[in-house]
Amino acid sequence: MGSDGLTAGKIVMPSDRAHIDYANLLWPAATGDTLIENYSYDSNVPRVFYVTPPVGAVTPVYVEMSTSQLPAAMSTTSSDDGVEDIFFEPIVNFLMYRALSADTENVEFQKAQVYFQNFMQLLGVELKSSQQSGPERKE
Repeated sequence: MGSDGLTAGKIVMPSDRAHIDYANLLWPAATGDTLIENYSYDSNVPRVFYVTPPVGAVTPVYVEMSTSQLPAAMSTTSSDDGVEDIFFEPIVNFLMYRALSADTENVEFQKAQVYFQNFMQLLGVELKSSQQSGPERKE
């Protein structure tokens, strides 16, 4: 975000920590810079981000990022739950899917599948294509 924190700058690209280390084993000891090129993080410690080149201790460096987080646990049935109204129906469908597919004597798999399909449709996800090419599948 530039040196003032307001001016848009270069896009910071994600990179695997192993690739950063392979490119330059001494990158953590490099002198501070004001322009971040890559970032990496460990999913086991998701609040720690490694940036390359390392930033200096004197000049402030600003990065704008978007994140998502789990909403707080609900303790009431009031309508002020912090979840956008457009997600209400998909959430209900997903909860019905989970309830009907629970590992109990009264599993209603067909009804659960209908709720799951409704959930995916409300989110605008094509179920067929997401099942055929998951994140682990390389084509």
